[in-house]
Amino acid sequence: MSRAGGPRPDLPQEEEAVYRRIRLVTVALPAVSIFLLLAFTDLVLVKKLSSVPALLIATGIAIAGVSLFSSLVFSALEPLRRRLLAQNEELRVSGERLQAVYEAGVKITSDLSLAAVLHDVVEASRRVAGARYGALAVLDESGTIVDFVTSGVSEEERARMGHIPRGRGLIGHVLSTGMPYRTADIASDPHAVGFPPGHPRMHSFLGVPLLYKGRVVGNLYLTDKEDGAFTEQDERAIQAFATQAAVAIQNARLYEQVQDMAVLRERERIGMDLHDGTIQQLYGLGLKLEDCIGRVQSEPEEVREELDEAIERINAIIRDIRSYIFDLRPLRLQGSDLVTALGELVMETRVNTLMTVDLRVNDEHIADSLTEEQASQLFAIAHEALANVRKHAQARTVTVSLSREGGRLSLQVADDGRGMQDREHATGRGLGNMADRAEALGGSFTLESAPGKGTAVTVEVPLRRQA
Repeated sequence: MSRAGGPRPDLPQEEEAVYRRIRLVTVALPAVSIFLLLAFTDLVLVKKLSSVPALLIATGIAIAGVSLFSSLVFSALEPLRRRLLAQNEELRVSGERLQAVYEAGVKITSDLSLAAVLHDVVEASRRVAGARYGALAVLDESGTIVDFVTSGVSEEERARMGHIPRGRGLIGHVLSTGMPYRTADIASDPHAVGFPPGHPRMHSFLGVPLLYKGRVVGNLYLTDKEDGAFTEQDERAIQAFATQAAVAIQNARLYEQVQDMAVLRERERIGMDLHDGTIQQLYGLGLKLEDCIGRVQSEPEEVREELDEAIERINAIIRDIRSYIFDLRPLRLQGSDLVTALGELVMETRVNTLMTVDLRVNDEHIADSLTEEQASQLFAIAHEALANVRKHAQARTVTVSLSREGGRLSLQVADDGRGMQDREHATGRGLGNMADRAEALGGSFTLESAPGKGTAVTVEVPLRRQA
């Protein structure tokens, strides 16, 4: 422990000097001043003046001394005040960064879709560091860039940039060293190799590797900080965020692997189902048809009925096979009405994707107005639409609406996802399947979508049976 008045080891050198000056001003100066004032009053003023003038003069001197003393104290405290203000500002900025890192971490871990996680990582890193542009280079096991996700770059700029980077320049430097790197001016940096044609001009740069169990799984690149060059505090914040991002990316990859394994197991199960059920049914139908051939002359009416029954069974088998092919499982209501089946489908989607999925029905008796074929086809359309949302939309909320107006029923699946970049040229088996099913019911199929504004699939069909 230090002696009273001695150096204090818990203070920096600069603050120690200020501390000493304050002690000198607040202790020594008042004591000396009071002594001199009393001596001057007793030895000079009282002998030459009467008591009242002497008191007034002494009071004036005391007031002047207090003013001087206050000025000296505040002058000594000013460096500390400025330092405290600077520290408070630094703490405020650090607190905002920590909050941004926390919110970013929560966001990227709330989704299990790899594409959505990669997009969220880049967007969140830009917010944490206050950068105009951001990019994430995704690496494979060999350290080769296999994907390059950008943020802040327009679609037109992205198209002009062409292929993904090959790992040269500053990107290659971070890739090869596996260490963070920042520079205030890309153009003058010794590791830079210039910008390719069509690339937007950038200035400040910060690159940070994403490490998972000691292995680099990706690299974050941020450019053009909004208020100047990237700082050491920015680098530390992005490094903290990069740790969470690496875990989120690996979790999404593992989830996709689990999903792929589940699909493989489902395909094996489907193969067994087809062998044990569907193929046996077809074999039995074949035997029945062979029997009908032998009786067609002698029992034409009985054979006709059996042929009609066989045709119905064949059509049912064809529907099951098509369902297996399109979605790896038969899409049947299995005794439920359409509203109940949609409710179960919405609940399943909500649990498996963590999206907010709601079902809205404007008439609780709406299922009574549907034939079995209508209900089955509409359920299949809703199933296909939700599958598209899961795979492509990167949505947060989805609404499935079922409504009846007059003699028509409307089914809509709307999401708040990224939308389609080129709706007119949108192709895919899913959209075609939904349109074909709507047409088979004598209805209409419409698709509304715009980049960043989500997608809405609407099917309207005429009701063939009234409640």
